[in-house]
Amino acid sequence: MDQIRADQAKLPKKQRYSVGKLLQIISLSRATYYDERKRIANPYDKYAQVKQRVLAISGQGLYRGRRTYGYRRVKALLDQDGIHLADATVIRIMRHLGVQASKYV
Repeated sequence: MDQIRADQAKLPKKQRYSVGKLLQIISLSRATYYDERKRIANPYDKYAQVKQRVLAISGQGLYRGRRTYGYRRVKALLDQDGIHLADATVIRIMRHLGVQASKYV
């Protein structure tokens, strides 16, 4: 989208497409467009320190190359460290990092 706008900058103002028209063509709401622009411009990750701690905790639970710490144990250890998060947040972070417990066979 921004690439299209960059290409349009070379044209005279009357020949340029408006943001509204472009969004209408690609069926994207204006709010979503501006929200994504803001998110891309500010790459701050508020869970960066938590992710490092989750990796360290899950690394402690390695047994024969398999991860044995599930989200409940990781959450309990995070709570002991003073990091209080919802279950769903811990699950999402672990899924993003790829450190979910292996199923026992």
